[in-house]
Amino acid sequence: MSHKNNDNSKTARYTSIDGINYAVPPYIKYVCECKRGFLYGKARKPEIVIHGKNKEWTPEKETLHARNQAFKMLWPLRIDVDGRPDDWEKRVFTTTIDIQNASLPLIDCNDLN
Repeated sequence: MSHKNNDNSKTARYTSIDGINYAVPPYIKYVCECKRGFLYGKARKPEIVIHGKNKEWTPEKETLHARNQAFKMLWPLRIDVDGRPDDWEKRVFTTTIDIQNASLPLIDCNDLN
């Protein structure tokens, strides 16, 4: 799907992660990835907190969902982390009002109706 055909283009923010554009709700300013590869959106810059022996992102984060083409239902977004360095703490992406590279595929996390 091209961003030009996306009716959310004026009400979404965008980020590009691993060669894929993501359209997120307009209040999400940052997208971060957890240790298991799930994508979360936050209005404020995420920080790492420690709970016992575990590290995780600060609360008040929203799991990003997109429509699964096979099941036609919302599905949490997850990036494949197998074989990649354990760098999830560094994977924080800023969203913008414009798509940076329109030639990349687009996943719409803003169309949840």
